[in-house]
Amino acid sequence: GIKTINLVRNADYIKELKEIGADYVLNIKDENFDKDFKEITASLDCKKAYDAICGDFTGKLVWLMPRNSNISVYGFLSGDAKIQVDFLALLSQGSTVSSFMVFTKMFEHPPEVIAKGFQTIFAGLRGNYATKIQKVMKFEDIEEALKLSVENASKGKVLLSLTGK
Repeated sequence: GIKTINLVRNADYIKELKEIGADYVLNIKDENFDKDFKEITASLDCKKAYDAICGDFTGKLVWLMPRNSNISVYGFLSGDAKIQVDFLALLSQGSTVSSFMVFTKMFEHPPEVIAKGFQTIFAGLRGNYATKIQKVMKFEDIEEALKLSVENASKGKVLLSLTGK
């Protein structure tokens, strides 16, 4: 099957992720992170990464991933929305950086379809995964929701809802 490499910034999540079946869990703050990540991605020939952190971390991934990799950035938990990648790293590694935003595709569907999709996802997560929710906001308030999420990420997720409930 598909192997996953999960990256955390808080060691408290390592045990939890391993308990639910994560293949590899690395703390990006560990002193051996670069070496361990590079070894694991090379051994798995892993050439795809989804980066929720952004900032200079994206540039670090370009150097650490195997040649000809693709990194899709979909968040900016670092608080830095600017992707910082050394152009020489892209050239020498032959890698690419792209963006991934679920909302761009999601709004192509009627609200009922979107709601049904979320219900299916959440039903599958029950019992296996729990997260703190700090606030539920309407889709129209997405900019405020993103700002709140970045400023207070450790307080829980900010959810977007069709109704705001």
